[in-house]
Amino acid sequence: MDAVRQAVEERAGEALGAYLSIGAGYGSVNHELNLTPGPAAAGIGFDLAFDGIGGDGGFFSVGVGGDVQINQHVVIGGLFEYDWTRYESELTAFVNPGFGTLTAGADVEVEDQWSLGGRVGFLPSERTLWFLTFGYTRVDVSDLRFNVAVPGFAISDTLLGIDDFSGWFLGGGVETKLTESISLKAEYRYTSLDSEKVQILPKLVPQINDFVKADLEPTVQTGRIALVYRFNWRREPMVEPLK
Repeated sequence: MDAVRQAVEERAGEALGAYLSIGAGYGSVNHELNLTPGPAAAGIGFDLAFDGIGGDGGFFSVGVGGDVQINQHVVIGGLFEYDWTRYESELTAFVNPGFGTLTAGADVEVEDQWSLGGRVGFLPSERTLWFLTFGYTRVDVSDLRFNVAVPGFAISDTLLGIDDFSGWFLGGGVETKLTESISLKAEYRYTSLDSEKVQILPKLVPQINDFVKADLEPTVQTGRIALVYRFNWRREPMVEPLK
């Protein structure tokens, strides 16, 4: 066992190496909307929060990264991933005021996301890696649009003008070696995005933003599975079996 340990220590830093990944998964998003007095409404006290504007959907992901085994069982690395997402949130209401049915609705989508971060892993055996991921992320969110329709009249426009969001992510999962170059990875990830100011009715009544300040804060949870191709994952055992 001493010989195995010495060989591992001598070759530490050479194992695992660079990789490409391709995968897919499913995610859910929750939007928290907060309304507070704007600059023209100073002295008027109100604070409204709407939590639970949610949505879900699938995504497709590609990534690149690299890992280094620093001792018998510990791995560190970096990663970059890009996700094509469609987490759609829809709100619909039907009202009958007596002169026909009034239909109202709104929708918003989380469209794309990229993440840059690190990874810390534990190798209990040569074929299995348990890991934690963490880092910075940026998300593209569409404007929140609304539509209202009654017999003979309909209107559709932007309810909330929304820019991109940035924040942090934290995840964990397991990667299992299938062949000498290919492994299968499964991961859960939680993403917290910073609260950003959004514009209420930016085209119809932009003046309302002088009286009401709106902030949106999304959070995202995802589960993903990916195939990983490693360019130089060593064939020789690099892990001393755990006792």
